[in-house]
Amino acid sequence: HHDRPGNDYQMMLRWEKKNPVLKGRGIRGTVIVNGTMDEVLKSTNTRVTWQANELSSIMFDSKFGDAEMFRRQIYSLSRTYFPPAGYMGVVQAFEFVARDIEFSHAKEQIEASQKLADELGLGEDFDSTKLYLMPSRDGLHFDEDWVYAGVNMLPDDITDGYHFFSAASEFVTHSGYHWLYYGRNRERHKDRWKDSSGQLIEHSHVALARFEEGRLVRLRPVQETGVVVTQTLIFTAATNLTIDVLSLDTSSVLTVELLGNDGSSAQGTDLLTEPATARSVPIRGANGTAEVEWIGHMEPFDGKPVRLRFGLSGACLYGFSLLGM
Repeated sequence: HHDRPGNDYQMMLRWEKKNPVLKGRGIRGTVIVNGTMDEVLKSTNTRVTWQANELSSIMFDSKFGDAEMFRRQIYSLSRTYFPPAGYMGVVQAFEFVARDIEFSHAKEQIEASQKLADELGLGEDFDSTKLYLMPSRDGLHFDEDWVYAGVNMLPDDITDGYHFFSAASEFVTHSGYHWLYYGRNRERHKDRWKDSSGQLIEHSHVALARFEEGRLVRLRPVQETGVVVTQTLIFTAATNLTIDVLSLDTSSVLTVELLGNDGSSAQGTDLLTEPATARSVPIRGANGTAEVEWIGHMEPFDGKPVRLRFGLSGACLYGFSLLGM
């Protein structure tokens, strides 16, 4: 990747952490390295060694440590730079991993992995790979929340019947859309190249997904109304708050409230009912970008840590931005 001006280039590589308890394959993850291309580009030799330094290594272990390798692993990870917001990663997650059965000491873990998948109603995901979005501010540290929440990047109606997915290295933005090529196979990881008799087969297809530009994800209430609260941010009165919204019907309403840091210790779900210190004029029937108009003066909150609370009724929220006037 050469995302920013300068001589630095970054590469994302498969990385396997060895597990001393198990023989064979390690725990799959991704390592990100960085280096300049000066020596490579100037060299007249047919083979040149790229001098690179490790910046970051990523693996799924936050829930069960090394034992999580039987629940999920990072099969591959790619990313796309979307300035100025940051990066959007696409991870190919290996779910309910089935190690080769000849590792007899792993048989119990394989059976436990299958049992866990069945108990969770995820038996179809056993020995499969799926695609998830993993956003990042710096391209080195990635948010895994969508993986652990089980929110796939692709909708069920186009993934049904397929068990092995892979993604291209980057999104391509063109003609108002973000495009992503991806591969899909009806067989599971272990059998994706062979049928039940061991004969080589080819069940893979290359497909193309597209998303409206700037609208990779959205929040939509599953009930009549929904509420979402942001992390704490520093509010500046001399800014415009704009939102990207989609109205689902003519009666849709979106409201924004300011939760000021006035000594309240509210956390978690308490933030959903915390009294607001400022409110916006309701935004009705909007589609696309809309500017938030506050009720009253906002100068008292200038430079203060606050949260934004969005109320959705018949509307979807794609994002928001705070830009200087």
